[in-house]
Amino acid sequence: MATVAPASVEGFNCTANRTYPCQAYALYRVGFAGVPLDLAAIGDLFAVSRFMVAHANNLSTTAAPANGQPLLVPLQCGCPS
Repeated sequence: MATVAPASVEGFNCTANRTYPCQAYALYRVGFAGVPLDLAAIGDLFAVSRFMVAHANNLSTTAAPANGQPLLVPLQCGCPS
């Protein structure tokens, strides 16, 4: 039987019988700190493509998100060992 590894300093657990990487999402509010960004710039902040951000939110890749609009940003998560 596989045992669960102790939580890392970030608070995430890795198990021996789990495949990684896994899919996670960040919630980003457009125009945070008064700086409006397009999908490409938001993707650059998180090192993902504008297509990935658009697809996660059912938007066109040329869409201009409204100031304050919440967007899901897809991320890869995993454990280093």
